[in-house]
Amino acid sequence: MQPGPIIYRSATSVHDEIHAKCLRYWEARRNDRRWPAPDSVVTDDLTRHLPWLHMYDIWENGGFRVRLMGSAIVKLAGEDLTGLAGGPDDKDAKVKRAAEVLAKVVAMGEPVVTHVEGSVLPGARFHQLDTLWLPLSDDGETIDVVLAATAAQEIFDFVDAS
Repeated sequence: MQPGPIIYRSATSVHDEIHAKCLRYWEARRNDRRWPAPDSVVTDDLTRHLPWLHMYDIWENGGFRVRLMGSAIVKLAGEDLTGLAGGPDDKDAKVKRAAEVLAKVVAMGEPVVTHVEGSVLPGARFHQLDTLWLPLSDDGETIDVVLAATAAQEIFDFVDAS
């Protein structure tokens, strides 16, 4: 299965439990700011969903560094990418695709849900991935961290063998 296109939706469309809880958590941490500060987000508060969380440091040039990668995401990726740095010109498809999504999230400046059927991640080729992307900002002016929560479902294709 080839990776499908990335479909972007408003976060008002969340329906997965993990997305609803993370969005409520993000909203509670805003404290009259457009985006919560990264240090206001404590992943221990989201322990139940930690395997499905991933977090990225964002740089001005469109680059990023993986700050956190939960165990379920590690399994889908086929390896722990924590500490990996990359950007839009990276040759690795999964890094390039992450940079594309992160750039769109930063440009939109609000929580976003992405939907993908089939992924560039080796362990997720036969999965539907719905991810909530939550922007964070140290100074309240520039998004410099993005927290993401992924809900994955296996895709079952039945092919008529006759």
